[in-house]
Amino acid sequence: MPLKILNYLLPLTTILVSYQYYQDIYITTQLILLVTLCQMLFILVSKKSFDILNIISFAVILIFGILTLYTKNHIYIKLKPTFIYILLSLYLYINYIYKNNIFINIIDIHIVNKLYISWIGFFILLSIINIFIAFSGYFSESQWIFFKTCGIILITLIFTMLQYYFLIKN
Repeated sequence: MPLKILNYLLPLTTILVSYQYYQDIYITTQLILLVTLCQMLFILVSKKSFDILNIISFAVILIFGILTLYTKNHIYIKLKPTFIYILLSLYLYINYIYKNNIFINIIDIHIVNKLYISWIGFFILLSIINIFIAFSGYFSESQWIFFKTCGIILITLIFTMLQYYFLIKN
């Protein structure tokens, strides 16, 4: 479990620290590509099994990072979180449609359906918020970085606590 948390927090920390230090989205993109590649190599060398989320996240970072560096256009790296959230929404929607219960099997199906809908909506909302903060012109690149690294974690934590409250109540 601690390794999974590190796998999640290391890229976010890299983004936050490198952008604060260099104030350059392209250097930050290079560093995040390097850190993510090292993470994947570490998992491979340590003979740990790849989590599907690790593979998808690495592929998306690789594609959007390379596009950003190749075109010298920061739009791609700013769209990466939105793309991830849309993929998560689609994954949940497909499971919802085909009745694949990825939530605990002992939960009533009506509660499970509400969980699916709320998480799908949550990820779509995060996509919209990311696009607004990244491209509206009301926020600086530094503010977007802070939102991406800290704001999303806080919003997700609050939403998860609300889900927990909903489960306990029902």
